[in-house]
Amino acid sequence: MCSKGIKYMYQVLSNSRIIKQKTPNASIALITNCDIPYEIAKYLDVIVPIHNRDVLSRGEKEWTTRVLYNAYLPFNYSFIIDTHVFPCDENAYDDILDSFKRSNNDIQFSSRVNTYIYASGGGVLSKFGKPSFIYWQRCYIHQMRYHYSDDQIPMTRTMIKYKNDIKFHWLSSNYFFASHGITSKG
Repeated sequence: MCSKGIKYMYQVLSNSRIIKQKTPNASIALITNCDIPYEIAKYLDVIVPIHNRDVLSRGEKEWTTRVLYNAYLPFNYSFIIDTHVFPCDENAYDDILDSFKRSNNDIQFSSRVNTYIYASGGGVLSKFGKPSFIYWQRCYIHQMRYHYSDDQIPMTRTMIKYKNDIKFHWLSSNYFFASHGITSKG
C-alpha cells in the first residue's frame, strides 16, 4: 500500500497542518507502515511504525491492522481519524476532545448510515484504558475469526455484544466530514 500511500501522505500533510493551525497545542500521532517525508513529520508528535508482520495481505484494502493498533493508543484521549476526515469547524478539535473528556465514555464513533446501527472506523474517540483496550482487542479477534477485511461490522457487533462492558456513546457526524471524491455516478 505504501506505493499508493503518497495520496494518503498528502492528506496527512493537509490535515496535520490544519489541526496545528486551529489547535496549536494538539498532539498528533500517525500510525503507518510507510516512509514519512520530513515536510509531514514536522507536524507530528508521535510516529508509530506498523510492523510488517502486522500488515495483512487481504487484497487492496484492509482495516484489521488499524483495529489492532487502536488498542495501543499513544494518548489518554484520542480522536482517531482517517487521513481524509475533517471536523466541520475551526473549534471542533478542542470541542470534541473537551466534550469527550467530560463525558466519561470509553469509545464514541459515528455511523456512516442513519437507518440502522453501523459504526464508522474513520472517526472514533477512544480513551486510553482497560475497557477500550479490551474493546479493540475483541474487534480484532472478531475480524480474524470471521475474515472481515473492513472494521465497521466487527466494531458494530462488538459494541452491541459488549455494550454493558464499555461506556459508549454515538459521535455526532458534525465531527466526521469525510472528503471522498465524487465520481460521474455520484
